[in-house]
Amino acid sequence: MSTQERHLYNHNPFLQFWARTSHKFFHWVDDTFIGRHNLDPDVFDIASTTLPLPRLDAAFDGYRIVHISDLHTDTWLGVERLEQVVRLVNAQEPDLTVITGDFITYRNTTLIDRMAPVLARLEAADGVMAVLGNHDYWSAPEEIQAMLEAAGIEHMGNRVRTLQRGAAALHIAGLDDVYNKRDELQSVMAEIPPHGAAILLVHVPDFADVAAATGRFDLSLSGHSHGGQLVLPWLGPLVLPPYGKKYYSGLYRVGGMYQYTTRGLGTSTFAVRLNCPPEISVHTLRNAE
Repeated sequence: MSTQERHLYNHNPFLQFWARTSHKFFHWVDDTFIGRHNLDPDVFDIASTTLPLPRLDAAFDGYRIVHISDLHTDTWLGVERLEQVVRLVNAQEPDLTVITGDFITYRNTTLIDRMAPVLARLEAADGVMAVLGNHDYWSAPEEIQAMLEAAGIEHMGNRVRTLQRGAAALHIAGLDDVYNKRDELQSVMAEIPPHGAAILLVHVPDFADVAAATGRFDLSLSGHSHGGQLVLPWLGPLVLPPYGKKYYSGLYRVGGMYQYTTRGLGTSTFAVRLNCPPEISVHTLRNAE
C-alpha cells in the first residue's frame, strides 16, 4: 500500500465517518436487540469441502484443515463472538487450524491483547498457523505478531513448515501480505522440498494465478474479499476489493491447483453482511491416487 493510499484509508473524512457510524449503529443493534453473549451459533456457516490432491501421501488421507479468516475483531465480531468461533472450530476436531489474516481493522492495542487468551484456546493436532492481511499491516503489525506468539500461533509469513507422518510429508507455506508487497514467493519456493503436497496460505485470493503458475502448490487458502460481504440478489457482490475480484468466494480450480476463498468471519468499513454469512471452512484432504 502506498503512502497516499494509506493516508486515504486512515484519514479520508468521508470514509471514516461512514465506517465509524456504521460500527456504532450495528453495535447498538447488537447490544439492544441481539446480545453478543446470546448469539445463535448457526449464524456461522460450517462449509465443508473434500479435496483430492494427487501429490498427497496416503498417510495424510483424511487430513482435516479448519480455515478461518478476516476476523476484524474490532468491528462486528468482537471478543465475545470470537470465543464462540473458537468453540466451533475446536468442535470440528481439526488436524490443523489456519488463519489467513485481517485480525483487526483499525489500531486497537487493548483489543489485540484481549484476543490472545481467546485464540490460545484453539486446539489442533498439528497446531495453529497464520499469516497477516492488509488491515493488519495498515494498523498494528508488530502488536499482532506479538499477540500470535502469546497465543501459541505460528506466524507463517514467508515461511514453510513440513508436517511428517513417518516418511510422508505435507508442506504448509505461508506468504506475507501481497497487498502491501511483503510477499517473498521465490524465497518460499526455495524452502519447499521437491516431493509431497504443498498448501499455500496467502491473504489475497487473486494471487492464485501466480501460485498456480509455479506448478508446486496443490491448494491455496485465502480470505480478504469477505465473499463480497454485501451480496445483492441476481446481481452479486456490491463491491469487491483489489486482489479479491476474480476468486472472491468458494472453491475454484486454477490450473492444477485448488483455490479456496473463505467468506471470513467479520466485517470491515460497514458492519453488516447481506446474503453472505460468516464462514468457518473445513477442508478434508484426500489422496487422489
